[in-house]
Parts: sequence; C-alpha cells; structure tokens
Amino acid sequence: MTLFSTADGARIFGGMAWLSSQLAEHCLKWASDGLDASAAPEMRSLGRRFEQQAAWWKALVPESVLLQDQVLDGPVSAEVAAFLTALKALPPGQRLAAGGLVINAWQEDVAGLTTAMTTVGDAPVLRVAGLVGADFEDFPVVSGALEEVFVSTLQAARPLTG
Repeated sequence: MTLFSTADGARIFGGMAWLSSQLAEHCLKWASDGLDASAAPEMRSLGRRFEQQAAWWKALVPESVLLQDQVLDGPVSAEVAAFLTALKALPPGQRLAAGGLVINAWQEDVAGLTTAMTTVGDAPVLRVAGLVGADFEDFPVVSGALEEVFVSTLQAARPLTG
C-alpha cells in the first residue's frame, strides 16, 4: 500500500478538479456549438457530470498556507495537457465516442488511485470515487472510430489522476 501525504493530496486532487473542470468545459461547449446536434444532449449531460465532479475533487484539496505551493491548478502532467489538446481537435462526429473512452479511462484511473487508500484515513476520497463511478453508470457509452492521435495521447496521459 502506498501512503499519500497531505501534499500529495493537494497535488492529486487539485489536478483532478482541474481536469474535471476542463472536461466539463469542453463537453458543454460541444453541446452548444451546433456542430453535432445529435450528440448535444449527451455532451450536456456529460459536461454537467464533470462539472459536479470537479466540485467534489476540489472539496478534497487540503487547505493550508503551508500547502499553497503544492495545490495544482493545472494538468498533472504534460501528457494530460497534450490529451486535452487532442480532445479539442476531434471532429464533431467523434465527440460522443471520445466521451465514452474518456469515461472508461477516468473510472479506471480513479479506481487505481483508490487501491492505495485505507477505509478509515481516506474515507472522503473513497466516497467521492464511489460517487464518480455511480455518476457514469447510466451514461450511454457509444463506441466508434476515433483518430489514432487522440487515442494514443489519451493512453500516454494515463493515469489521468497523476
């Protein structure tokens, strides 16, 4: 078992809140840009889910002046930044399939993060991870062809949790 320090939590949960916010922003923008009207309801729903999750992750960031240099308000890695760039560049017809792939990766990476946690000391994190999993249970995952550059940048960015 790997133990996380408070500083690790500030970095990891800050980065997860930031990424969730970025994903929400992209999905909500896609829902309203008119380029793929058939996917707009799902993109709006996905955007709202990521928006709520960003608030959950942000609530886990420890508050302390001693940690202000540790709180991450940006990507946890250059690979995550590259993944977001590739996500933005996707053609409208691939957005819904990309959303499904991102959901799967996000859930797997959140689950991987929680394997190192204890039920007592990390109960709030485990609770949020459970909420994240439940939040996507009813989301319709659509498969489809995706540009290889997107798939490869997503894989290189994993784990998305840092």
